[in-house]
Amino acid sequence: MTKELKKPKIIFIDLDGTTIDKSSKFKKDISEINQKGLAKLKEKYGLEIFVSTGRAVVEKTKMLARKCGNENNFVAWNGAKVLKDGQEIFSAAIDQEVVEQIFELAEKWKMTIIINSNFKNGLYSNSFLFKVASIFKKGKCYKLKEFNKETEVFKLLFLNLSKKKLHLFAEELKKLWPKDLNVSISGFKNEFLEVTSFFASKGSSNKYLAKSFGVDAEDCWHVGDSQNDSTASGHMGYVIAMKNSVPEFKDKADFISPFTNKKGGLYKTLEMLLTKFE
Repeated sequence: MTKELKKPKIIFIDLDGTTIDKSSKFKKDISEINQKGLAKLKEKYGLEIFVSTGRAVVEKTKMLARKCGNENNFVAWNGAKVLKDGQEIFSAAIDQEVVEQIFELAEKWKMTIIINSNFKNGLYSNSFLFKVASIFKKGKCYKLKEFNKETEVFKLLFLNLSKKKLHLFAEELKKLWPKDLNVSISGFKNEFLEVTSFFASKGSSNKYLAKSFGVDAEDCWHVGDSQNDSTASGHMGYVIAMKNSVPEFKDKADFISPFTNKKGGLYKTLEMLLTKFE
């Protein structure tokens, strides 16, 4: 540990790759170890645990947040939406003109785009492979030129079979729209590219939600595994990377857990750190 621990009032937790530790072919879930463990830590140390995820504000996300002990207060779409007491208190869409230009650029780079985490109805690709995939998901794959310019976009997720090309595209977006976009690589193997408004990030939105409860960001922790979690650095008092985190996030975290997200790793990580405050 390179930073002094302060007892947290709020702990923000990522879902995929962090809290979710149970999966089958068709479903990702949170184990009983994590569910019961998080509830125990909340009661024992008198703290709150809020979800901070790249997922959308949909029933499935709320169900997962409920299993973490709080479905009414969470950060979604990497900070583009913030809910407090079940009500939206912050929202940041990407500028529509910028979205149009991004679609034009994405077509040249042969990118596949998923809008607002909606694979079934928000998939845009000129790739035959993704068209077939959408059929299996009982959704629809639109051509990039079919994008409805009136659509309000909070998050763009880019896919490409070439990881190198995806990362180069990320750098191009950063160069072209440095004051409009928040660009981050995500996924267990850095295989996704996520884009939100410049004003939306997990770090800034965590801070905003904490402040709405009268809690200073220095009294908050954030736990994650991917590059979009690195935005918590500089905003949160303490940033924790799971053992399975990507190297880029580990480099920015204050602490690297000896546990992966598997088999209740999140609970084990927090329990280990919080014992200092008994």
